[in-house]
Amino acid sequence: MKQLQLTAIAALLLVVGCGKSQQSAPEPETKPEAPTGKAPHISIHKAAWKGNIEAVKQHLDAGTDVNAKDEYGRTPLYEAAFFVVTVCR
Repeated sequence: MKQLQLTAIAALLLVVGCGKSQQSAPEPETKPEAPTGKAPHISIHKAAWKGNIEAVKQHLDAGTDVNAKDEYGRTPLYEAAFFVVTVCR
C-alpha cells in the first residue's frame, strides 16, 4: 500500500504537476528499500501542497511515512492532489 501511495504522489507531482514535466511515474518495486537520505526541513505535507517535487523525493528517500496525517487529517497524497487541482487549472 505504501508503494502505491508513493507512486501516486510521484505521479501527481511529476506527471500532472501543471504539465511542466513529461516524466512517467516510477515503476513499483517488489521489495521496499531501506531509507537512504535525510528528510528536508519542510514537512512532506507542505512540500506536496506546494508542489515541491525535490523535497517530496527527499522525504521518500528518507523513509518518511506517506500515510501520516497532518493536523487536519490529510495525507501527503491529498495535499499533492490539492496542488494539482488548485494550481494547475
